[in-house]
Amino acid sequence: MSGDRLIETVTLSQAKQLIQCAAHQQSFLLLSPPGVGKSDLVQQAAQESGLACRSLLGTQLAPEDVSGVPRIVGERSVFCPPRVLLPEDATPFCLFLDELPACAPDIQKAFYSLLLERRLGEHHLPEGAWVVAAGNRSEDRALVRTISSALMNRVIVLQVRVDHAEWQAWAVNAGLRPEVTSFIRGSPESLLRPIPNHPEPFSTPRAWASLSQALDQAQRAGVLDEPQLRALVAGRVSPEDVAPFCLWWQAVQSQGTNLTHEDWRSYIGVQVRTLSLSQRAVQSLESESIYTVDNLIRRTKGELLRLNDFDEARIAEVEAALAEKGLALGCWFDITRDRPTVTLRQAQSLIMSLAHEQSLLLLSAPGVGKSEAVRQAAAAAELPCRSLLGTQIAPEDVSGVPHIVGERSVFCPPRVLLPETPERFCLFLDELPACPPDIQKAFYSLLLERRVGEHLLPPDSWVVAAGNRSEDRALVRSMSMALLNRVFLLHVRVDVKEWLVWAKANGVRSEILAFVTYMPNSLMRSAPAEPSPFSTPRAWTTLSRALELAEQRSVLSNDLRRALAFGSVSSEDAALFCAMAEESLADILPIEEYFAAPEKLPESDTARWFIINRLRTLLQRNELPPIPPEQVNRFLEFIPGEFRFAVLVDLVEPWARLGASDAMFQALKEVTGL
Repeated sequence: MSGDRLIETVTLSQAKQLIQCAAHQQSFLLLSPPGVGKSDLVQQAAQESGLACRSLLGTQLAPEDVSGVPRIVGERSVFCPPRVLLPEDATPFCLFLDELPACAPDIQKAFYSLLLERRLGEHHLPEGAWVVAAGNRSEDRALVRTISSALMNRVIVLQVRVDHAEWQAWAVNAGLRPEVTSFIRGSPESLLRPIPNHPEPFSTPRAWASLSQALDQAQRAGVLDEPQLRALVAGRVSPEDVAPFCLWWQAVQSQGTNLTHEDWRSYIGVQVRTLSLSQRAVQSLESESIYTVDNLIRRTKGELLRLNDFDEARIAEVEAALAEKGLALGCWFDITRDRPTVTLRQAQSLIMSLAHEQSLLLLSAPGVGKSEAVRQAAAAAELPCRSLLGTQIAPEDVSGVPHIVGERSVFCPPRVLLPETPERFCLFLDELPACPPDIQKAFYSLLLERRVGEHLLPPDSWVVAAGNRSEDRALVRSMSMALLNRVFLLHVRVDVKEWLVWAKANGVRSEILAFVTYMPNSLMRSAPAEPSPFSTPRAWTTLSRALELAEQRSVLSNDLRRALAFGSVSSEDAALFCAMAEESLADILPIEEYFAAPEKLPESDTARWFIINRLRTLLQRNELPPIPPEQVNRFLEFIPGEFRFAVLVDLVEPWARLGASDAMFQALKEVTGL
């Protein structure tokens, strides 16, 4: 029951039986959430009945395209219907109208005679042809429209539900990985989750099938390390399924596929007192309501250090006890707090491993380098990369321009979407989240089936999309949930070390490399509330080129450097970069050289503050190279008091681990006067 309505549902196999019995005379409309398997069901039903299946995405057509293109015969105009709707031979076939509820009202009306009378203008479908439509419901947040009551009165509406037994049988027959099928068997609610309120991946039968294939491909390619495992799973299924599945996957990899999900749940659900822990450690954990192992692995090292009686030694004891079970602190992660991300290099490896079968959508703040990463991946695979900006086309442009062939109109797709040569290529859909809803819907069959109208992309072609996030203030739109359930969503982050390697290889100026090395946070800043330049990898690269051009013309002065810097990157970074560039930033030494010889520290306060900031960053990230304790104390005692306190504040514990006790005690005496 839905609201005050009674709704009877059918399983996929029941829907297939009804279609095979009656679709030659009755038109059907299948409704369900995205990713249930309606399209595959129709194609299987047609194949089993010996019919070719011709799919049409109504969101790619204009209303006049349905009746066809007119041509003159004698003194009359004759409409040539689209070949995708009506082939020229009289062989019966299955006509599948996909995403019908997403079509514009005029398109829905254009289908009236097709659904009821099996007619297009003066042309009738062959005797025995099927007409089946499918789509999502209004509550599925899939950018659907109100379905015309006149259309609803022309079809039999089947509300399709997922049946677990049916899906398990299908999954085994389709060769899905046992890790996936056994996980769903032990956690049946994970097969189909409710549609989320905000655009994000969610679990459906289609999502689990795609994830199984992607994990298989990534594992064969040797790129499935833990960060990429988390990113792939988080990019395809609901947040509540990500951590449990990742842990389950790793357990199976270490213990074998004979491990059942039920045994594993019992394995991590045991009491912490059964671990190899001291009584004191057990009491400390239980005093904080941490009674079971699955509760313990949800805590991070930092969270445990804040508990009473927990220090580094106690943490080491817990970590050793968990390691005996193949577990670790924080391995049951919370993606709402710590969303899995990939670097550009990791994204490239996943593209090269998956994009020939799976569509990927890269999301990040502006200026990270997504477009360049896609082009580099395509170049490495020796594929031409064809870019399309979806904000520059209309929905009907996706299917193409019609022309007459014989007595049918044939749609010629855009060459940028489908070259005339059959060689595989990389299709890059840039700024996909900025596309209007009708364009997003027009890409559905391209993202899922690699199809444009009746044309398929060459085998093994890539489909990769990219765009910005809603929080980036980049004028993006809400994404259709049906679109999200067709792609792997990868959140891309900036990695400073990766960028420095790339920047050096691509001729970025040495003073910018030095500045970013010492001020890594300056590489990527958040977009400001008001429109103004802000620091991104793209902005620093642009600044480097501008400085290079000005220098080549012998016009680069301090004033021009400031104008270019403040016009390219965040104002706080521009000010410090210019100040340091004017003091020969490229002469700054690696941080460990100042520990070995503090007298090498530059004389100016600006340069010294710059080095102190870099030192704090390295300590906070635990990236400071090993330094002998005597050098640590000598360095801290050498620098003036204001610099010493700046570098010590909030970082007492990291300095203590480096052996800076003497210098910190001396600093305390100076402060207290004791």
